[in-house]
Amino acid sequence: MRDLSRPANHVVEQAAFTILHVSKGLNPLHFSGGLYQSALVAVLWSKHTTYTHFRMKNLFFAIGLILLSHTAYAQFSIGIKGGMNTQVNKPKDIIVGGGDTAFDFGVDKVKFGTQFGLYARIGDKVFFQPEMIFNSNRTDYKIGESSVGEVIRNERYQYLDLPLLVGFTAGPVRFHGGPVGHYFLSSRSELTNFNGYAARWKQMTWGWLAGMTIGTGRISADIRYEGNFTKQGDHITFFGDKYHFSNTPSRLIVGLNIALIK
Repeated sequence: MRDLSRPANHVVEQAAFTILHVSKGLNPLHFSGGLYQSALVAVLWSKHTTYTHFRMKNLFFAIGLILLSHTAYAQFSIGIKGGMNTQVNKPKDIIVGGGDTAFDFGVDKVKFGTQFGLYARIGDKVFFQPEMIFNSNRTDYKIGESSVGEVIRNERYQYLDLPLLVGFTAGPVRFHGGPVGHYFLSSRSELTNFNGYAARWKQMTWGWLAGMTIGTGRISADIRYEGNFTKQGDHITFFGDKYHFSNTPSRLIVGLNIALIK
């Protein structure tokens, strides 16, 4: 019986060499540590199978090797990041209720928040950088009542921030910007002790971010400005009525990045 694996071996070996040789930037001589020889071994691995089975397996091997090679030659980085943020625009007080029962409600102090997470960067001169950042913040509210005076209550809340950034590199600085999704995780509020208060958080809100990264090595620093498309305090309700401040919150963010894969 005719052995079909032998001519198949020869054809596929030549095809593998041609694929690796003519693909953009994939000269076989660029493969270090015997990778090219390993590629040919992988291509000829099924020499005792039938011709059809052999061809299908090695097609997947060839595609996988091409993808692996392109990834190796692309500028790609993964790292961790952390930092602090603070709100830069304190809102004006609002009036809750009406008549004799009305009272002032406002932000007493703007606190620093903390954040940490992961980032990936694809590209060099022009790049795409998605991130996933855990963000924890606190706001102190003041409640003015004629009967008891001004009362201070704090509210803590956590979000998962999802920036989708694009940017470009100019010397030692990377400029970037893009949309940011804020996925609500949890909150803990002393306002719940106040009669009539309830929080109705939106699960997902959106904002935008612009800034720069100083340094292109394994360690770099971020300076960012972030704005939002929703009003500050839009989760606040008193006695079933919704309230919010007149401004959209904005934050100044500073942080440190450490590249784990570069």
